[in-house]
Amino acid sequence: NPNRIPTGSPLRFPVALLRTEPVPATLLGSVGSVQAPATLDEGAELRTGPDGHATVRLVDGTLLRLRPDSTLRLTESRRVPRTDLTRAGARLQGGRVEVEAAKPRSGVPGFRVDTPQGVLGVRGTQFRVAAAEDRTRGEVLEGVVAVAGGGAEERVQAGFGTVVEAGAPVAPPVPLLPAPALPAELPLQERVLIRLQVPAVPGATAYRAQVARDAAFEQVLAEVLSPG
Repeated sequence: NPNRIPTGSPLRFPVALLRTEPVPATLLGSVGSVQAPATLDEGAELRTGPDGHATVRLVDGTLLRLRPDSTLRLTESRRVPRTDLTRAGARLQGGRVEVEAAKPRSGVPGFRVDTPQGVLGVRGTQFRVAAAEDRTRGEVLEGVVAVAGGGAEERVQAGFGTVVEAGAPVAPPVPLLPAPALPAELPLQERVLIRLQVPAVPGATAYRAQVARDAAFEQVLAEVLSPG
C-alpha cells in the first residue's frame, strides 16, 4: 500500500525478483583441443580434449580454469540492469575445473557449480572440483565452500576436501595433503624429456605435474599424472 510508505523509506527487494539480462562469459585463453562456441552465452558448453585447457571469466568476475577431458555448461550468466548485481553459475558434467570465485555484494547469492552428484556454493574463494560418473570431489584452497548432496550439506574450510557419491550424503571433510616440497633451486631442463625429482608425500597415491607458460597456470602446456 503506497499510502502507508512514508517518503524516504528504504525498500528491499529479493534479487530473484529483479529483472535481469543475459551477459556472455569471456574465453580468456585456451591451449590444446578445446571446443567452444564463438559466443559464451547462457547455456553454452565447453569441452576440452586430453590436452585441452581453457580459462573463462564469468559476468561476476569469477575465473574458471577447465582442465583436460572436461565438459562444462554455463547455466547462469546475468546482471541486473542499472546496478552492479550479477548472477553466475555453471555445471561440470565431467572432468576438473579450478574456480577462483569473485566476492559478491552482501545479500547477493554467490557463484555455484553443479555436478551430477551435488552442488558447491561459494562467496569469494578458490577451490577445485572433479566430477566423474559416480562421485564429485571438492578441494578448498581458500575461504569456505558449502557442499550439498544426498540431502545433506557440509561447510568445507580451506585446506580440506570432501566427496559426494551418487545417492549418498556429503562425506565429512578431511585435510588435504600438503604439496610436494620442490627443491630450492630447480635444474635447467634442456632436453625434451623433463625429469623432476620430488620427495614422496605420506598418504599420496598419485602426483599431478603441470608445465605452463605463465605463473598463474592459465596457459598449461602439459600435464601428467604419476603414481610416484
